[in-house]
Amino acid sequence: MGATNHITTKWLGGMAFESNNPSGLNLTIDAGPDDGGEGKGYRPKALMLSGLAGCSGLDVASLIKKMKLDVDEFTIETIANLTDEHPKYYDSVVIEYHLEKAAARC
Repeated sequence: MGATNHITTKWLGGMAFESNNPSGLNLTIDAGPDDGGEGKGYRPKALMLSGLAGCSGLDVASLIKKMKLDVDEFTIETIANLTDEHPKYYDSVVIEYHLEKAAARC
């Protein structure tokens, strides 16, 4: 059986929440002013995309190391289309992985 993560998210009032992490770090989640929040934290839908990129990026980074690739820069672009009507959701997500090697210097 795999490891279990336990995350506790506490409402701070308004549209803000604080969520813990197994690393011991906390993060604040808040809606933007247009959605009734104060914009003092990560937007929840964008945070989900960051989690997707970070999780898959760890796998790619592990493969880079395992394959002993010489990579100077690795970035992940996550592009998602948010629907217009409530409840809003992503109806498509594209993840682009960009790996670069610096040109040889003379």
